[in-house]
Amino acid sequence: MRYKVLWFDDEHASEHASHIFLKAEKAGIKLVGVATAEEGERVLKLEPHAWDAILLDGLFGEEENVAGATHDETALVRAIQAIKTHEQRHGIVLPWFVLSGQTSILDNNSVLRSQKVSEADVYDKNSDDDFDRLWIDIIHASDNRPTTRVRHRFRDVFEISKELGFETQEEEDLLKVLKDVSEKDSDLPDHHYLRFLRNCLERMFRACNVKGLLHDKCIKNGEVKLQLCSLFMAGEPVKTLGVRCRKAHFNPLVATHVRHLLEVTSAYSHTEGPEKGKARFQLEEYRKLVARSPYLLYSLTFMMMDVLLWYKAYSNLNSDVDKNKALWKTLDKDGWDRGEVVEMDKYGNAFFQSDTFSDKAFIHFRQVQQNGLSEGDPIEAVIRPLDERPKVAEVRRLKKDCSN
Repeated sequence: MRYKVLWFDDEHASEHASHIFLKAEKAGIKLVGVATAEEGERVLKLEPHAWDAILLDGLFGEEENVAGATHDETALVRAIQAIKTHEQRHGIVLPWFVLSGQTSILDNNSVLRSQKVSEADVYDKNSDDDFDRLWIDIIHASDNRPTTRVRHRFRDVFEISKELGFETQEEEDLLKVLKDVSEKDSDLPDHHYLRFLRNCLERMFRACNVKGLLHDKCIKNGEVKLQLCSLFMAGEPVKTLGVRCRKAHFNPLVATHVRHLLEVTSAYSHTEGPEKGKARFQLEEYRKLVARSPYLLYSLTFMMMDVLLWYKAYSNLNSDVDKNKALWKTLDKDGWDRGEVVEMDKYGNAFFQSDTFSDKAFIHFRQVQQNGLSEGDPIEAVIRPLDERPKVAEVRRLKKDCSN
């Protein structure tokens, strides 16, 4: 469904109301029913960005679980106030509509009259024509909202953000940046939004750990070690933790995206260190010349969105946690792998076959020459990913009797 509407009606769960849900569904609208004003308030607070519009019955209950609850105008007042509070708190204007089975509701409802609701603004539950008009009006009003347009345009990213458990503030930050791409009228301070982007990567890495793609050691006492996560996911040895992955999960483009995001956003990381000082200096120098430009944030945000889309596709294709964890490898003390030289070609290039993992690593002919390597020689090697295949970065020879 493209549109999501919160419907205040104490009879929304009745058999009689089922046809209304079906009519809305055919129009591309998902109705979510609440029976009381109190329930509607709670739902708005829990999911402030989930709604495109509000649909109100003329009379419904005010409070939940109250015996003998009355259905009078107080519930309508409370619901309208909840809509206004929602606007003040989140800056979100939600269009609202009245759907009632009482054709003369305006004659007896002072609240609606005080809100300047006319007869044309009230839709009759007993009229098919009114339903058709209602769905058209909801869609038209929703499409005029910048928030709805952004959510529809970037639906895939918002679906992933929900899966990753983005908090309300994080979802607001993403919406604000994406709305600003077209409107360019917001103040988007570096310190807040660069931290937001780091939080997005942190959530992705936590999800990778749950799926077995990221080693447990990369998250210590609940703290995500972002730089170490990036190394592990790229197939690099993480020497400080003594681990590496036998397979580079990140392809080269994603690895580059993540490295760049971490490098720039480290200016406002929560931990101190030389990387933070360097990144802060570089950002300050940039801002001296381009003080008001939002384009750095835009480009980093779209880069992060690409990474999230990659995560979704890749984790779906690699969903076997046990198989993923089987790729975890414990390094020797200094990050060296033992194995032997194999498959030497006529150009002098060769491959390194590790004793502990199956992928062969390329050995450039210059390394072969410099180290006097021959096929079958036992060696130790430090591996680095190169494009789609691992490459030997460092080599040291072993004596023949030390190869096993």
